[in-house]
Amino acid sequence: MVSGAPPRPYLFGVSDSPTPPYAPLSEGAAALGRALEGRTPSLPARWFWDEEGARIHRMRTGLASHYPARIERELYASHAPMLVGLFEPQEVADLAPATSRHVRALVSAMLVHVSGARCALLDAEPLRLGAAVRRLAADYPRLDVRGAVGDCFGASWRLGRGGGRLLLLTGSGPDGLDPTTLTGLLRRLARRLEPDDALVLGVDLGADPAGLVGVCQDEEGLAAAFHRNGLRVINARLGADFDPGAFAYEAAWDAARGWVETRLRPRRAFDVAVPGAGVVVAFDPSRPLVTGRVGTWTRAALRERAAGAGLALKAWLTDPEERRALVVLQPQGRGVVTASDFDI
Repeated sequence: MVSGAPPRPYLFGVSDSPTPPYAPLSEGAAALGRALEGRTPSLPARWFWDEEGARIHRMRTGLASHYPARIERELYASHAPMLVGLFEPQEVADLAPATSRHVRALVSAMLVHVSGARCALLDAEPLRLGAAVRRLAADYPRLDVRGAVGDCFGASWRLGRGGGRLLLLTGSGPDGLDPTTLTGLLRRLARRLEPDDALVLGVDLGADPAGLVGVCQDEEGLAAAFHRNGLRVINARLGADFDPGAFAYEAAWDAARGWVETRLRPRRAFDVAVPGAGVVVAFDPSRPLVTGRVGTWTRAALRERAAGAGLALKAWLTDPEERRALVVLQPQGRGVVTASDFDI
């Protein structure tokens, strides 16, 4: 546990401008070019997030059919007092503040026990982030609320050093904790964890593959709109000439790998220039653009994946139907919980 807030120059407060500026999309242009030119073209999740993408995402997670977001909110509401009592955090830091009800559950529990409690939000869109900081500060006057402009895929360092921090990463975001990239993400986040910090993930347990496909391909068409919006983001930021209407959206369950893969399939053959990434990409219906993989997990598989990132599984908290779990990870050989992991 630490006393007082460590210096964190990239954080801004309620009365500050969200500076210094951050350009996560342009900084990832080279990686995007490699992903588009790969054997299986893909679109990294960081490219979905602009104001329109966040608006569509909020609408998606509010649908009755979107059980991942609903169950995660319920799990946080049920277990927030226990998490606060067990880990005694001084700070909650959210890596995806597009939806903040889970943050509010933890903050409410933390303020009962902690004086000088802090909350830090990370978001790539400065205007949305500033509004979120102001709302939380207004609703919780005793809370020190700060924001950092960036995204969890490459800028979690902007939150500064931890110490008594619960770091939150929702699993109901656009990539659903993609199994193909999760180890790298966990390694980056693990480097930011102090001995008494903890990382809380939301994961799907694979109990309802058809329901998960339904989440990824909702009848309202919001999932399709969200993924096509990623193409508009690339057009705006990197001068590309994608025609989002030239791609059909699809989602399919892969039983062998235990994930739902989402794709944008070209309706015909054409080339797309992406000047900001220095590439011209040939598309045709036989080579869909993979936009995400929503993974499902067993406890053993997630423990193994976490261990590969230097993290130990400390808690596994599920809903009664065991469709989703909140998973608490801490640095191996360290942390405030030293017993074997537990269920609730």
